[in-house]
Amino acid sequence: MAQLISLSRAARLVGVKRATLQKQIRAGELHTFEGELDLSELLKVYPKTDLDASGMVERADRIIENAFGKVLDTKDLPDAEVLATRVTLLSHELGTARARVNRFNKLVNRISDKLDTLERAVDSPAVQEFRQWLESEIDEVQTARGLHEEVLATDTFMRLLAAHVQLKPSGHDFFLNGSETLLHAGLRSGMQLRYGCTDGSCGRCRARLISGEAKRVRAWAECLSEDELSEGYVTMCTHTAMTDVLLKVDEVTKPEEIESQTLPATLRRVDDLGQGMVGLMVNPAEPHRLQFLSGQSALLRIDEAEASYPIASCPCDETQIEFHINTADDNPLAARVAAGLDDVKTLEMEGPRGGFVLNLESVHSLVFIAWDREFASIKSLIEQALALDVAEQIYIYWVTTDGSKPYLHNLCRAWQDAIDNVNYVRLEADPSVYGEGARDGVADTLAGLAEQHYNVKVFDFYIGGPQAVAEASRRYLIARGVPPAQVRTRHD
Repeated sequence: MAQLISLSRAARLVGVKRATLQKQIRAGELHTFEGELDLSELLKVYPKTDLDASGMVERADRIIENAFGKVLDTKDLPDAEVLATRVTLLSHELGTARARVNRFNKLVNRISDKLDTLERAVDSPAVQEFRQWLESEIDEVQTARGLHEEVLATDTFMRLLAAHVQLKPSGHDFFLNGSETLLHAGLRSGMQLRYGCTDGSCGRCRARLISGEAKRVRAWAECLSEDELSEGYVTMCTHTAMTDVLLKVDEVTKPEEIESQTLPATLRRVDDLGQGMVGLMVNPAEPHRLQFLSGQSALLRIDEAEASYPIASCPCDETQIEFHINTADDNPLAARVAAGLDDVKTLEMEGPRGGFVLNLESVHSLVFIAWDREFASIKSLIEQALALDVAEQIYIYWVTTDGSKPYLHNLCRAWQDAIDNVNYVRLEADPSVYGEGARDGVADTLAGLAEQHYNVKVFDFYIGGPQAVAEASRRYLIARGVPPAQVRTRHD
């Protein structure tokens, strides 16, 4: 009987991107069975799988070491009730598997006895040949100990630490670590889930539990009707997964599905990012949450000063929202930030705004282009792409026109150094790109990029920059053969 595993679990086991497996499925190198992969076939394609390199064993060893060292980070481990439930479930699976093995052993013995009877009754070379083949196959099965068993053992252990969450009807999935909420795990993994609070009071994150077990781990303001509760609905912001679960969820598929919200917030931190850029770290006031998609913007209001700015963080951590303010901008909010924020404790956010978001249905590699100080929305998109972990390759190009390093140059270098599929290139352009020579200047700057990605049709491009330069970049890429639907700018 085939051992079937989900695409996400398979990618995690052999240490590759989901996009790589999807590409092999489309090429016919791997086959799916109701959306899942046969473990034996997977290991034939990846016979040199190194479990240590995949990071799973390293993470397990770290957790065990921390536990014995009594410096355990409890976020990494499920609580006792969840752990007991998962152990019980795996025990049932083990018992079922052992019973099935016993039945097959008895069947093999009956076949062997039947062959004995046939050999005594009929002197047939065919019967003898079949017996020899059967005995050879049995010996091979009994003596084979290798990667297949090791992978199964590792996968079983990881199931104790992390629950696998699947979403219907989209087919998206993610892993939930420890006892984090379903919502937090989904957002951390780049899912576009609906939400608006932390206590279930808004009801936007409601989901129907189709299979598996969940339990409440946060204080809950009851918002579900008796009928919904009886049908298995839960609020994802207050519940965790005790086992692998299948949820029916209404995910966000386009920006206009999110209603505009106005909510209070606390100014948690102010960072000098250099080159006149100031970073604001904002916490929505409990229990409120600002729902947005990576790449979108929000209106910030401090006293009477307000302006719309791109959100520089992704919803992966919905408790902290980051903005990058260019103090040279000609608007009241930039002037207020430039004057200092020592006396500011609270502010107001309104949003989200804009349609500059990732295409989650695309299987292309990603190219991000940022012009000068228009990096915030690009950073948000990159963080979601990294959280989703599906893009085969990610390319980041940051263009500056004043000869200086990009203000978050070190962050991009760190991404490139730490993540195998991230590539970062710093480009320089003549300041004339912002004047009459925009078209020629953009073409000269992006020519090397286009030559590197000669088959531009297999990439999705995301451009952050002043509107004139962003549009000139779009026109240039389309002229080089990129399908218009694969080019998006911050001004979309």
